[in-house]
Amino acid sequence: MVAVQLGEALSQKGLTDVEVITTSTHDANGFLVGEPMDHRVCKVTTLMLARYEAYIEKRGRYYVSKRPLTINEYRKYSRDFARK
Repeated sequence: MVAVQLGEALSQKGLTDVEVITTSTHDANGFLVGEPMDHRVCKVTTLMLARYEAYIEKRGRYYVSKRPLTINEYRKYSRDFARK
């Protein structure tokens, strides 16, 4: 499992600011912001991939991931999160 720590919830203003940014991927549990922050070996695929800032929705509030995630890490975490 990809371990992800979540930071502080976004305020309504913060969420409004994020709404104008293009997303890299999204699903029912959140999204990744459009431009990569950096690249590193993905913990899911073991390939060198771009990482993005992740926003996760939990109980109606959005939280920011404390570290950037690859698209594959986000998808795995999002599926795991949805089961809880």
